[in-house]
Amino acid sequence: MRTILATLALMLCGIAPALAQISPSLTGPSPTGSTPTGQTSTGQTPANTTTPTDKAVSLTGPSDLKWTPAPPMLPKGAQLAVLSGNPTQSGRFIVRLKMPTDYEIPAHYHPTPETVTVLSGSLHAGMGDKLDRKASQGYDPEGLIVVPAQMHHFAWVATPTVIQIEGEGPFILDYVDASNDPRKQPASQAK
Repeated sequence: MRTILATLALMLCGIAPALAQISPSLTGPSPTGSTPTGQTSTGQTPANTTTPTDKAVSLTGPSDLKWTPAPPMLPKGAQLAVLSGNPTQSGRFIVRLKMPTDYEIPAHYHPTPETVTVLSGSLHAGMGDKLDRKASQGYDPEGLIVVPAQMHHFAWVATPTVIQIEGEGPFILDYVDASNDPRKQPASQAK
């Protein structure tokens, strides 16, 4: 049973083709009739078969992150690190946002859904047309927030906090009250 679970986990991670070359008995033939090495019983490699070099695995550790000032759509003071994809273009992306003490993101919305995971600190978030600390809920590390497209929401932190945001780009943030948009404020007034 342990071998079956380990093999399943490896297949889900895309490691099975490499493992099959090392030990064919661990993966066995696939339901499509190809052998563990990716060849059919006739010795031919199907056109849709991937080899270990066809897939790129990207592993990012904390020391690999490149923090930069957050884009101008967010209030000043936060930092952003891109883990995967390009949030300014179409396609899947993953970013991390590092917020300092007493940071606030006024009520806003996105044209696409977003998934937020709290990595450190404590994020307070709520739904509505204006930031209301009393109407927000606290999320500690490992807390998960799934926000549907067009949902008006806000966030704030009392202590330094890091969150991870996943979604489909381009990542667009529109403020419910345009006067809260840091892009529309003179540099001297932007928070």
